[in-house]
Amino acid sequence: MAKKPTTKAAAGHNSDLSDEDKAQIAKLTTEIVAQEKQRAALNAKINSNRKQIKAYGIDLEAWAASKKRQAMDPDVRAEFDRSLTITAEALGVPIQGSLFGEDDDPDNKIPGGVDD
Repeated sequence: MAKKPTTKAAAGHNSDLSDEDKAQIAKLTTEIVAQEKQRAALNAKINSNRKQIKAYGIDLEAWAASKKRQAMDPDVRAEFDRSLTITAEALGVPIQGSLFGEDDDPDNKIPGGVDD
């Protein structure tokens, strides 16, 4: 953990800092610059991977929601799924259509449907 400053400089009066404090500020600044470069490289790789996922025809918002769901604790995920299903049904946009195609084919024209 970083050493706390040995003096408390008034706002705008950093000439009160010791040489040791100034050296620590310079060291921390160097570390931050290096970390920012690492972050930029990681962000570029992440963006490249997202573009590859999108190239498969995957909507990135749907992918992000799935990734978030995957990271959930299983009990939290189960409650999320239950709530999502109830809410989607209440709003008239169920997540899974009928297994027999009634919702997708109101005239039952799907081969093998109820009227065939």
